[in-house]
Amino acid sequence: MEATCHLSFGDFPGSEYSGQLFLDNLVHGWDVAKATGQNTTLDPELVEACYPIAVDVAQMAAGSGAFAASLQLPAETDLQTRLLAVLGRQA
Repeated sequence: MEATCHLSFGDFPGSEYSGQLFLDNLVHGWDVAKATGQNTTLDPELVEACYPIAVDVAQMAAGSGAFAASLQLPAETDLQTRLLAVLGRQA
């Protein structure tokens, strides 16, 4: 987790990169579920753990074209919807 991972968009400690991979897997699982008409409800504990990672990744990638722009939602919106919105997805 301490080793440096050399990625196309920069160098990151393994601990940070593993968080990015966690985010990818969780959100792309949601993408597949949505695209195939399956239940899109994510495990709330995984969503809670992933949300700060999503915020960091979205801020890092802002303006790069890697993600759609974050969607603005009311503060009372549930955490899964906010997680997806940070990455430009509509729940």
